[in-house]
Amino acid sequence: MSNIIKKIKCHQLGLHFFLILYQNCRMGRLDKDDIILNQKIALRLRKLREEIEPIQAKFAKKNHIDRQILSRWENSNNKRGVSIHTIRRFCKLINISLTDFFDDELFR
Repeated sequence: MSNIIKKIKCHQLGLHFFLILYQNCRMGRLDKDDIILNQKIALRLRKLREEIEPIQAKFAKKNHIDRQILSRWENSNNKRGVSIHTIRRFCKLINISLTDFFDDELFR
């Protein structure tokens, strides 16, 4: 058993202690490449949406999604980024595949 696991089991706060101890772990932070990828995805989402409907609110209403959610998807400064599930959902809305989404000059 590793020392870290022993410390977790032995400490009265257990897992809570471990999370506090390692909350600033690098794993939770986005590196430069991740940030750039998030920005590219947000830009691609916006470009594809604008080809169909230039007005964000109209696109959201037509596809029964909250305009603020759509805005968050298209926000290149969103630190969390967009999940692959969200991208797939968007692709279904506009009737393209994930391959079509990522097969763009932006990702080369």
